[in-house]
Amino acid sequence: MKKNKLTIFLVAVILMLTVYYIKMPDGSETGGGGGGGPDVDVVQKHPEFATMREAIIRDRTDLLDQLALVLGSPSSSLSDKETALETMQSVSTLTQMELVFERTVGNLGFDDTLVIVAGGIIRIHILTETFTVDEFVEIAVMAQQKFGRALTVNIEIHRPSQL
Repeated sequence: MKKNKLTIFLVAVILMLTVYYIKMPDGSETGGGGGGGPDVDVVQKHPEFATMREAIIRDRTDLLDQLALVLGSPSSSLSDKETALETMQSVSTLTQMELVFERTVGNLGFDDTLVIVAGGIIRIHILTETFTVDEFVEIAVMAQQKFGRALTVNIEIHRPSQL
């Protein structure tokens, strides 16, 4: 039983540090956050993409804050704390996966990318002048391999000339 409490405590500390780094203002990163995962402060080239990413991070940070309150509450049951901890881990993992996939798609030569997974849909926003069917298929297959075949892939093309 003591090992479970220690494990929950250590994971809670790690997640609290994650919340701390997510809440840091832009440009004030301190040494990369330690963990070797992707940085949270992704630089989006297009302001619309940056605004959408900030909104997602803000919503997820609020959720993590609420879950941290459950973890810190002495009146919360062990089951509630375990559920909160699992949810915190899944939110953190999902955010990291989105950011890594954004970079992967961006490395295919597009001007900017944004990936949001929510409600069973993988929304991929791509800023580019040209987009082929082959690129669509390649990205859709990569997305389903990364996030799971049960999710629907929605790719939206944004043209710089139309923004």
